[in-house]
Amino acid sequence: METLQLKITFLFLLFVVTLLAGIFPVKLLQILRKQVTSDKKRRRWPSITLCSLSCFNGGVFLATCFLHLLPEVRQDYFVIKRLFNWDSDYPLAELISCLGFFLVFFIEEMVMFCLSRRRAKRMANEENVVVQQNEEIPSRSIASDRRDYQVVEMLTVTNSETHRHPTGSVEEDPLLCVGLKLHPHNHEVRSLTFLAALSVHSLIEGFALGVQTNNEGVIALFVSIVIHKCIVAFGVGVQLARTHVRKFQLILLFMIIFAAMTPVGCSIGISLHQGSMQTSTRSMVNMVLNGLSVGTFLYVTFFEVFHHELENCENNLLKLLSAIIGFSTIGFLRVLNHDHGHLGHDHSLHDMLNSTFLENSTITP
Repeated sequence: METLQLKITFLFLLFVVTLLAGIFPVKLLQILRKQVTSDKKRRRWPSITLCSLSCFNGGVFLATCFLHLLPEVRQDYFVIKRLFNWDSDYPLAELISCLGFFLVFFIEEMVMFCLSRRRAKRMANEENVVVQQNEEIPSRSIASDRRDYQVVEMLTVTNSETHRHPTGSVEEDPLLCVGLKLHPHNHEVRSLTFLAALSVHSLIEGFALGVQTNNEGVIALFVSIVIHKCIVAFGVGVQLARTHVRKFQLILLFMIIFAAMTPVGCSIGISLHQGSMQTSTRSMVNMVLNGLSVGTFLYVTFFEVFHHELENCENNLLKLLSAIIGFSTIGFLRVLNHDHGHLGHDHSLHDMLNSTFLENSTITP
C-alpha cells in the first residue's frame, strides 16, 4: 500500500476510534445514573465510580500538560533559539503557558460578566411584562393561580423533605448533583475553551502524521496517536458527561469536532507535504499554540475537575489513587515513545537541525 493511501486509511480510523472512545464514557455514566435512580440502596458504588473516573480524568489531563505538551513547547523554543542564534535562558515556554492560563481565566470571566448583565436585563423585562399582565387579569383568575401555586409549592416541599437525612440536612449525591451549579454557563465556557485547546493540539498531531514520508513512520505515528487519543478522548467524554447532564446532542457535537481535528491536521500535512514550510515558522506556531494549550489544561484540571471533587470530602484516598493511575498511564506511554520522540516530532526536528548545521556553516531562518 502506498504511503498516501495508508495515511488516508488511518485518517478515517482515527476519527472513528476517537469518537467511539469519547462516547463510551457518556453511555457508561448514563447506565450508572439509571442504577442510582432504580436502586437507592446501591447508590454509593455508582457515585464512587463516577468520582474515580473523574479523578482518573484529572490525572490524565495533568500528565498531558506536564509530560506531553510542556516538553514540546520547550523543545520548539530550543529549535527557535538554535535557528536564530539566540542565547537566552528566559523561560519563554513557561511564560506562554501561564499566559494561556490567564487567557482562559479572562475569557471565562468576561463571558460570565456579559451573560450576567444580559440575564439581569431579561429578568427585568420579564418582570415588567408580568406586572402589566397581572393588572389585566381578573381577581378570580389570580386567586385560582394562587391556589395552583400553593399546590405546586406543597408538592415541592414534600419532595424535598423526602431527600433529607434525619438531622434535617439535604442529602447530596455526587452522581445526581453533577452539573447543578450556581452558574451553569461556567461549564459551557470551560468546555468550549478546553475543546479549542484540544483541537489545536490534535491539529498539530495530525500535521505530524501527514508529513511522514514512509510507511514505517506513518504506522509508528498512528499507533502512538491512536493510543494517546483514546485515553484523552475517554477523559474528555467523562468530563463532558459530568458537566452537560442530559445534553447528549451537545456532547456528541463536541466529540465529533474533537475527533475530526487530527484527520483535518493530517489532511493539511498531506497537502503541504510537497510545499516548503520554514522550520522557524512551524516551531513558532507550535510553541505558541501548545503553550496556550498547557494553560488551558491547567485551568480545566484544577478549576473544573479537582476542585469539583474536593468539594465532596468522601473517599479522598480513592480519588488520589485514581488521579495517580491516570497520571501514570500517560507517563507510561511517554516512556514507550521516548526512543522515537513524541509522534516523530522530536527526532525529526533535531535531525533536520543537525543536517542543516552539517550542510551550512551558518543557519538562516
